[in-house]
Amino acid sequence: MMQSMGFKAEEGLGKHDSQPMLEPLTLERKNDKSGLGHVNERKRLLEELLVEEQQQSKKQVVEIETFEKHQRQVYSEKQTAKYLRGALSVLERLEEDKLEAQGKPLNETDCHPFLKTMIETRKAAEEERRKRIRRMNGLQSNSDSDDELSSQSPQYLSEDVPTSDDETPDTSVSKSPRTEFDTAEDSMKLNMLLNELRTKYLYCFWCGSKYTDKSDLEMNCPGLDEESH
Repeated sequence: MMQSMGFKAEEGLGKHDSQPMLEPLTLERKNDKSGLGHVNERKRLLEELLVEEQQQSKKQVVEIETFEKHQRQVYSEKQTAKYLRGALSVLERLEEDKLEAQGKPLNETDCHPFLKTMIETRKAAEEERRKRIRRMNGLQSNSDSDDELSSQSPQYLSEDVPTSDDETPDTSVSKSPRTEFDTAEDSMKLNMLLNELRTKYLYCFWCGSKYTDKSDLEMNCPGLDEESH
């Protein structure tokens, strides 16, 4: 009867275009006491743990990359600050030589504008140091000559008490208006300094030498940046 309905041996039942099953359903013997859905639940938990581990791994990779990027940035900033100090030192030396040829010492009036703030800050710090020394010497002298006064008035030894040097305001150090160089970031300051050294003084910071003329600089200097050297 089945053959009369179109069944052929070694072919499945049903329409041929629906790819019927050729093998019968197999039985899987269950020997434990867990529920029927326990295996699927366990599989789901394992998959969730696997996904979580993958996410943690990706997060660790991102954190490592972020840390390495931060370290590179910190190193770059330190290098820039180091080069900036070196370039300022070179400019100061060149300015000293120029002013010495004119019979003048290095000062904030005649020096290069890039050095004004540095010289003023240095001068103010030196003046403050001298005032502290004079104050301490004066207090020590008064303490030795008048122990009774110092014991009765502890505030006499305070640094806030003005001395003869402090009563008159110090106007010897005047601050110049802040320039574009003073307000720029270190990387911009360095670029401005290197360009100034190169164009005005024919000095290459990366070569560490001063050239005789512009043609000598262009011919013998490898390039404008550190990588070229």
